[in-house]
Amino acid sequence: MLEEQHTMEQLLQMADNAHKSNKEAIDIINIKCHDLKHQLKALTKLEDNKERNEYIKEVQQAVSIYDATYHTGCETLDYVLREKTLISNERDVAFSCMIDGKLIDFMTPTDIYALMGNAFDNALESVVKEKPEERVISLHIKERGDMVLIHMENRCSREIQFIDGLPVTTKDDKSYHGFGVKSIKYITEKYGGSILMSTKNGKFYLDIILPKAQ
Repeated sequence: MLEEQHTMEQLLQMADNAHKSNKEAIDIINIKCHDLKHQLKALTKLEDNKERNEYIKEVQQAVSIYDATYHTGCETLDYVLREKTLISNERDVAFSCMIDGKLIDFMTPTDIYALMGNAFDNALESVVKEKPEERVISLHIKERGDMVLIHMENRCSREIQFIDGLPVTTKDDKSYHGFGVKSIKYITEKYGGSILMSTKNGKFYLDIILPKAQ
């Protein structure tokens, strides 16, 4: 009963983290929309063409944040990427990817959201502590023979301690934080895969290998 209670508490904590992430994305959209309304109102009052054109460029740059539409072949993954890209842009984190989402579409939507959402959240939490010009996250999902390789990396200049192949949190609340990493491991193993987390040359690497769906 104690073990079941502990698991439920961890699941509730993960759900709360997902809720906070969704709320942050919605708050960003609301703030941007509010700013755009004022910018467009100011734009109508500008008479100088040069100044108007410069202002239009600023508005276009502000709107470009919504261009992060993904078509990876996996609808759930597209949703995760849109949400996390929105947050990344707001935190001045660059994101690059080469993804074949169809390769992981055999997983349940819940598992995809938890796996990729936790991986992205961990990378974001780490990389925002770096210099602005070094805040980069990259994600690759590709075939490797009969396997699917999910590779994510980000800048990490700090030393990371590992226990049983998993990074140890530096936060005080160790009971809840770190559950995201354990969730990644659990979901990976659920589908018969393996996981490797490592650091090298100032970067953090997450590699997940899954058997391809037959």
